[in-house]
Amino acid sequence: MSSYDPSFQDRLRLKISLITEQHLKFPRKTIPYLLSFIFCKVLDVLLGTRKKSATKRIRGITYQLDTQDLIDFRLFYFGCNENHLINYLQNQIKENHTVLWDIGVNIGSVSLPLIAACPNLQIHAFEASPPVFERLKINVDLNGLTRIKLHKIALGNECRVVDFFVSSMVRNSGVGSLASTSNSTNVPVQVDCYTGDHIIEKKIAIEPSLIKIDVEGFEYEVLAGMRSLLKTAANLKIVFEHEPYRLKERGMRPDKIVNMLMDYGYEMYLISHQDAFYNISQNSLKKFELSMLKHKCDFVAIRE
Repeated sequence: MSSYDPSFQDRLRLKISLITEQHLKFPRKTIPYLLSFIFCKVLDVLLGTRKKSATKRIRGITYQLDTQDLIDFRLFYFGCNENHLINYLQNQIKENHTVLWDIGVNIGSVSLPLIAACPNLQIHAFEASPPVFERLKINVDLNGLTRIKLHKIALGNECRVVDFFVSSMVRNSGVGSLASTSNSTNVPVQVDCYTGDHIIEKKIAIEPSLIKIDVEGFEYEVLAGMRSLLKTAANLKIVFEHEPYRLKERGMRPDKIVNMLMDYGYEMYLISHQDAFYNISQNSLKKFELSMLKHKCDFVAIRE
């Protein structure tokens, strides 16, 4: 008889994940989080050595997960991936009728909990990586979601077919990029790319009141492709990832994006990981300072 009982180990792993999800709640970049991460990694190796796939319901959403992948691992054991972003965005949405563009949505770890929590929210989700998009679609279909529209395209500063370099890291599918990097495949796949302004003009998507962008260093091109929106939109909020090493890879000045947004009259803030994670305040924002550009963080641009 085999000593490996997949059904038993899978059930045990799920039970343990329900406990860790409830009790290991710490902001990223803290020592308690790091220790929790290591603890859960060891558990995952011991209990899932032959099977890393899992189905789990989290925050009202059923996910199909692969715990080898970083985002899936965080969802499975901690019940969230970017909790500070979810809490901040949810505070902005509340009961309002909101249209969110999630650009670089990955498997939906931010958008899907927001859909479950905010009944008046509509989402347009953009994901350029073909394998990641298929996993996103599975999660959306599993839940029968109708208020989220999926777009298997890239957003940029011009409308054309572009090369997309899929992540080469089994443990992190989210690092695919429009540029060949040390953690992407060498042979690209071709994907359609459109500007945000074109998407709105052709009525492919509804004009957003809230935008989240995480596109591995190509945030500038995404924003440059929606200049008309940036100039004319009222009460628009834009949340975007600032990743210094990605910008350095491309030879791009770290202040290029914030300078463009400030030129359009947007005020810049840092989303506080700790405050927004624990939902201490409604905004959880810190006024922008140049020193913030040295570190990976999430900014929000606001023009009211």
